[in-house]
Amino acid sequence: MPQTNSHLIADSIRSAHARHSMQSMRRQTGMSMFGWLVVLGAAAFAVSISLKVVPHYMDNRAVTNILDGVSPEVWRGPNKKKMHETVNKGLKVNSIRTLKSADIIEIERTPSLTKVVMDYEIRENLFGNVDVVLVFKKDYQF
Repeated sequence: MPQTNSHLIADSIRSAHARHSMQSMRRQTGMSMFGWLVVLGAAAFAVSISLKVVPHYMDNRAVTNILDGVSPEVWRGPNKKKMHETVNKGLKVNSIRTLKSADIIEIERTPSLTKVVMDYEIRENLFGNVDVVLVFKKDYQF
């Protein structure tokens, strides 16, 4: 049974499409070496920043927990030196040796209220002359 022209055209189109698909599959081999270098460079940059910045956020979390854990009676007490000693003990227990209580907290008093302000910044060198500045601030009232 002879094939009609429409069957021949359809077969021709299918075989051309199959050849084109095979050729494009051979060309689609994945990311180039340059592409991988860009991805690896970006990942290395992100890891480098994380390794330098995340420890400071962890220290800030510990400082916040220390200040939250100090009893209100200590904050309301008359002796500022005792307040700083209590915070410094917490810093030492948490192995935070780069911060001192007198440098990071200010204590303001009124007859009815004690306000404690934790305010400090950390400057961390990333590379060359590029630094990142982390600012931490939190207010407490007792």
